[in-house]
Amino acid sequence: MNFSQLKYFAAYILFAVLISGTVYFLSYRNAINQLAQTGSVRVEQASDRLLGQLSSFRQLPNFLARHPKVKSALLGTALLDETNAFLLDTALMSGADNIVILGNTGTVIATSDYLENNNYINKVYKSKPHVQAALNGRLGFYHALETNDNTRDFYYAREISVPKAPNAGVVVVRLDVATLEFEWRVDEEVLAFFDNNGVVFVTNRQSLSLLHETEGKDTLTN
Repeated sequence: MNFSQLKYFAAYILFAVLISGTVYFLSYRNAINQLAQTGSVRVEQASDRLLGQLSSFRQLPNFLARHPKVKSALLGTALLDETNAFLLDTALMSGADNIVILGNTGTVIATSDYLENNNYINKVYKSKPHVQAALNGRLGFYHALETNDNTRDFYYAREISVPKAPNAGVVVVRLDVATLEFEWRVDEEVLAFFDNNGVVFVTNRQSLSLLHETEGKDTLTN
């Protein structure tokens, strides 16, 4: 092979490498774009499902804040046991973990867990963010780790007003996150929702719950 032939052969090899590299790059970029689009759709679907699960619990305190039995408890015209039993029935039917009624001092006067030894009666929660939001006329929402039973919980709260007694009290609905996640565990994809602190608060992988995003990075990518 003379020099001229060798030059053309080298040019051909270089051209072939460039074409192969370009095809590979375009194929790789297309695959990444498709994967990103699929991931975006899956995340959107998961978000819609979570919001759908939460919708009924979000409306529950609005309903209870207007209920005659709840208002009667604040006015002192209802028997405590009857109010507690009503809250328990409501919690069982709705799937809520617990429902409490707070007086105007933020003290629990009725609760759905009244049959338990360590119930919420007489505990004070006026300083909680969701309670403060409710007292300011908004639908209170909060999430936290419950130290008593180590559960991850969502809280919804609404102000209860009765005639001649504005800001009379607050009704709070507590929801165990595990109740929502139970329906997710058949999914093959790993799903994780982070809070504002970068902590996994809702997920379909128990091993990821309460991990910071930096701690769970390797698990999420494996």
